[in-house]
Amino acid sequence: MNFRKPFGLVIVLCSVVVAPQSRADDLNLLINDMLKSNGRLAAAAADTEGARNMIEVARGGWYPTITPTINYGYERYNKPSGSDDTNAYRNEYTASL
Repeated sequence: MNFRKPFGLVIVLCSVVVAPQSRADDLNLLINDMLKSNGRLAAAAADTEGARNMIEVARGGWYPTITPTINYGYERYNKPSGSDDTNAYRNEYTASL
């Protein structure tokens, strides 16, 4: 009989040590399910992701940008009588930083 009392105490202590881990796993599962199913939490997660993307956009302002511009055209001038009409091609290329 003396052997059963310490053995029972050991079982109780082991169950106390092991039980919080299983409760933590259950809690993590509940939290994950809630994050997937709750609309307000999903909206908050989307807002957080949007804020992270805006950080990347703001960082992009620190990098140099090159803006190329190309204009091409054909111009025909009809001058008043007594002058010859003129035709010209117009090519314009620019790049700015």
